[in-house]
Amino acid sequence: MKIILIIVVFICCVFIGLKISQYYKKRKKFFNSLCSYCDNLKISISYSQEKLNNITQKFIKEQQDEFAKLLKDFEFFIQNKISENEFRNCKELYFLNKDEKEDIMCFFCSLGNMAKDEEIEKIEISTLKFQNYYKKVSDDYKKFSSLYLKLFIVIGLAVVIIFI
Repeated sequence: MKIILIIVVFICCVFIGLKISQYYKKRKKFFNSLCSYCDNLKISISYSQEKLNNITQKFIKEQQDEFAKLLKDFEFFIQNKISENEFRNCKELYFLNKDEKEDIMCFFCSLGNMAKDEEIEKIEISTLKFQNYYKKVSDDYKKFSSLYLKLFIVIGLAVVIIFI
C-alpha cells in the first residue's frame, strides 16, 4: 500500500511539472501563431486585397491550436453571430494575462474598420507589440519550462525518499 501511495505522489508531481511546462509552451506557440497571422494579414491586405473573412478562414485551416479557436470566435464576430462583449470574454485565452488579452482583443476588434493604408499601419504597430510579447514569452519558456518540470521531478523524488 505504501509503495502505491509513493508511486501516485511521484506521478502527481511529474504531472504538475508537465502541466506548468505545457502552459509556457502554449503561450509561446500562441504568440508565434499571432505574429504569423499578422504578417499574413498585412501581406494579404497589401497585395491580394482579400476579404478579412477569407484570410482568417485560410489561416484557421492551417492552425489547430488555441489561436485557431480565437480565430473561429473572431470569424463569428465578423459575421455578427456573437457580440463584441462575447468575443472579448473569449474563454480560450485563459493562459494570457490581462494586458496581453486586452491588446489582442483591441487589435481584433479594430480590424476591418479602417481604410487600407491605415489598416496596414495598425497591423504593423500591433505586430511589433506582439513580437515583443513573443520575445518575452519565448524567454520565459526557455527559463521556466524545463525548470518547473525538473523541480517537480525533484520534489517527487524527495517525497519518495522521505516516505521510504
